[in-house]
Amino acid sequence: PTEAAELAQIRISRVDGNVTRANAAKSPPDDPILEPGDRIFVPLRVGGNEITVLGAVMKPGLVPFTNGMTVSEAIRAAGGLRVDGDDTRIAVTFRAGGSSVANLTVPGSDVALAPGDQLTVPLRVTTDHVYIRGAVARPGMVPYSPGLTVAAAVSSAMPVEGARLDKVKIVRKGPDGKTRTTPVNLAKVSQGEAQDQPLLPGDVVDVPYPGKSFGMREKLQLVSLALFIYFLFR
Repeated sequence: PTEAAELAQIRISRVDGNVTRANAAKSPPDDPILEPGDRIFVPLRVGGNEITVLGAVMKPGLVPFTNGMTVSEAIRAAGGLRVDGDDTRIAVTFRAGGSSVANLTVPGSDVALAPGDQLTVPLRVTTDHVYIRGAVARPGMVPYSPGLTVAAAVSSAMPVEGARLDKVKIVRKGPDGKTRTTPVNLAKVSQGEAQDQPLLPGDVVDVPYPGKSFGMREKLQLVSLALFIYFLFR
């Protein structure tokens, strides 16, 4: 974790919809057991005299506020934009209330900040990339080149253990503006039982997270419940 991590307020979103809270700042720290598909959220510590910079910057987190600081200066303090950062749609949330959007390509549109404000730099929308999201270790943009396939793109994003490679989907916007979804079974592709699918610039590839599997204890509980209902209504 970074210095800006609020380790006392970690949240774990479970596959079944429940949320578990953990405090890793105390001694000994909470150490709940994780299951496939769980998502861990570590919030940023809100500083009294700092700016929060999130999104497509080199060093997201808290940066010290200086008198007269603007959006562009805060981004420089966070290491600058990443190559895929969009400096035309930077979301600014003011601690005092309200929000704004800064377009740093337009002269005079830089926004003055105050301590506690938050910036979010979105990813730059481009047609020469495909976007991988879901159960991968490296979600985000993958550079497009002619001949790029779903299997190659997902492999470059490193699927997590248990990812539903049999349920991958291509989300593509057609010339008519309508979005269409195409299923791809990469499990069968890897076995030579199905054909890989080519991608186009701007495609989005969804890799589903693993669903919650039933262990022996859960199966026995279901059987016991079924028997109870059966004998109850005989």
